[in-house]
Parts: sequence; C-alpha cells; structure tokens
Amino acid sequence: MEPISLIVAALVAGATAATQETVKTVISDSYQGLKSLIKNKLSKDDDIEAIESVGITNYSKDSVAKIINENKLHELPEIIESAKYVVELIKNESSMQGVYNTHIQGEIKGFVQGNNNTVTLNF
Repeated sequence: MEPISLIVAALVAGATAATQETVKTVISDSYQGLKSLIKNKLSKDDDIEAIESVGITNYSKDSVAKIINENKLHELPEIIESAKYVVELIKNESSMQGVYNTHIQGEIKGFVQGNNNTVTLNF
C-alpha cells in the first residue's frame, strides 16, 4: 500500500475501531498517537481540524489524503511506521474475532456460535 493510502486507511480504521466497545486500549492509544504525530506536523488549523474529525464528520478520504500529500507527511518514516502499526493492530483484532473451530459429534438440540450472543434455549 502506498504511504498516503496507508496513512488515510489507518486514520479511518482507527476512528472506526475507537468507537467500538471491544477495541483494545492499545489500538486506541496507537491511533491517538498517530493523530498526534500528524497534528504536530501541521500548521493550518483547518488541516488539524480535518485530521481530528476523521470518522466523526464528513471529511472525505480524498481531502485527508490531500492534507497528507500537501504537508508531505507520507515522506516521514515515523508517521508511516505508526500508520502501519495501527493498521496491523486492527487487522489482528479483526482476525481474532469470528474465528471458530467447532467439531460436533452426536445429537444437537441447541447450538450457538458467535461473539457476545444472548440466547434462550427451551427444550
């Protein structure tokens, strides 16, 4: 993934993950760290507001990508590494959810598989 897309993807994914109850503290902290790195490199208040608002308002990925490109943030190794880290954490969290290895033998009267299920079985 090229650097601008990577940074935008990390910002969008981080904003999305940060709104979920199941997100781990490390993902949220890493995402906030990425945003801080980026905001510290920006000089325009509008650009800072745009980065701060990713996932909250209607700032498009294209407008965020433009800010990243104009400020040459995609050329800074610490921002690229931070974005990679956020994306990798979110990938790992997502891949751990919804993975089941089930082997059933015999008669089944009730079976539930998933995350955070609430089920009432009456036999």
